[in-house]
Amino acid sequence: MSYVKRYRVETALGNLIEVSVALEGDKYLVKLSNGDEYSVRVLKFDERLRQVVLEVNGEVVRIDGVGGDLLIDGMLSLVKRVSEAIQLAKTPSSTKEGSVEVTEEKNVVRAPLTGRIVDVRVKAGDFIEPETIIATMESMKMLIEVKSGVYGLISEVHAEPGKVVKKGDILLKLKHEAGAS
Repeated sequence: MSYVKRYRVETALGNLIEVSVALEGDKYLVKLSNGDEYSVRVLKFDERLRQVVLEVNGEVVRIDGVGGDLLIDGMLSLVKRVSEAIQLAKTPSSTKEGSVEVTEEKNVVRAPLTGRIVDVRVKAGDFIEPETIIATMESMKMLIEVKSGVYGLISEVHAEPGKVVKKGDILLKLKHEAGAS
């Protein structure tokens, strides 16, 4: 089976879960990175009330949006953030200004060019998305915002304000999660 959408779910405990979702008829087939699979059918969707009623593997589940939180059958959910995922293996390496090179096997984000780090906008423990600006660099009297280009949880930040880096130097290391691609 070919999954059509991939998501990364960040929990309140800092865990990352990769989720694949495929539409099959009137049901969604949901597969978690740990191998668990679920058959999900939408029974009711009310945008005004911020409420969804689902049938998950034959059981009815009610999800309510309250403020910035999700309640699942009346209990506070541990889901902190859901983002559409882009597989690292499909992220092209690039040497253009303002982009980064990603090395999947090492889970690192590298400097796209030689220059001086002006400021760093992320820290260890932050969850980043492809459009997250991780740092500002100065090179040839120009300021360049460096975007992460990937999804992930930062485990180490090697960039420091005032530090001169060469193209390819490691700026960030990402936490490796089992099952993450």
